[in-house]
Amino acid sequence: MRIESVESLLIDRYFFVRITAEDGTVGIGEGGAWGFQEATAGAVIRFRDYLLGKDPLQIEHHWQ
Repeated sequence: MRIESVESLLIDRYFFVRITAEDGTVGIGEGGAWGFQEATAGAVIRFRDYLLGKDPLQIEHHWQ
C-alpha cells in the first residue's frame, strides 16, 4: 500500500489534510497554526512530494 494523494482542505477557519492510499484508504487530520492556514498549506505542499509513493503505515518514520 502506498500514498497516492495528499490534499490541503481549507474550510472556513479550519485546515485539514486528506491523505489517500492506493487501496482507497483515506485519512483526514486537522492541523495548522491559527491565523496562518495558508502557510500551513505551503508546508503540506512541500512535504507532499516526499510522502507520495511512501508506505502510509510508517507514521512515526514520516513524522521524524
